[in-house]
Amino acid sequence: MNKREARSQKPEARRRGRIQKKSARCAFPIPPGSWFLAPGFTLVELLVVLVILGILASLTTLGINAAINSATKNRTEALVLQLSAQLDVYRLRWGDFPPSTLAELGTAPPNAVNNGIEALTACLASRRKGGQLLDHVEFSNTDADVISINATDWFFGDNQLREVADSYGFPLVYLHHKDYVRTPVSMRTYLFSGENEQEQIEAVKDPATQAYFNPDKFQILSVGKDGKWGTDDDLGLPR
Repeated sequence: MNKREARSQKPEARRRGRIQKKSARCAFPIPPGSWFLAPGFTLVELLVVLVILGILASLTTLGINAAINSATKNRTEALVLQLSAQLDVYRLRWGDFPPSTLAELGTAPPNAVNNGIEALTACLASRRKGGQLLDHVEFSNTDADVISINATDWFFGDNQLREVADSYGFPLVYLHHKDYVRTPVSMRTYLFSGENEQEQIEAVKDPATQAYFNPDKFQILSVGKDGKWGTDDDLGLPR
């Protein structure tokens, strides 16, 4: 190649170089200092991300806990309604609702604790006059009662005095309407958990009228999530 041919090719090479540089450029130029050009996140940016993730995790946990608490409360209220319907069937069979103590059925309870709910459980578990009424419920024996005989021919395979428990694991409270006014200590004393002390319950009145709820039937209540009688989270009929 002679010098003239070399000189004629240089402008063409320079023109091709300029075209290649232009094609390599972004259609939207990135200004200097843009985060796209940064090699990684700064410490502040990482902290912000961690804080946001922590907030999202907390909100998720709160939502799950609220859903669990709501479901547990709904199950307890449904249980009380179920028992109320079964008690109505029991009255049709036997002429009255279960008593507030097995002593009225001729069987002396071994202590003066949880007698109302123990009597309800024993009566609804009886295999007599049409068979047991209790079904799909949880039981407890908070005060560890055992008696010498099967007082009502219940379907349990032993002689423990069981209690129908709410969805929180605490025994329910039961009172026959005739025991609302002068409730003996043996019917008022309840132990809701092995970690708690015995408490004294009483029939509940309507604050507006000061009349007892369900005056001619019975009262069934749950102490709710806190396991304490007479607090705002108590559940069930007649509330």
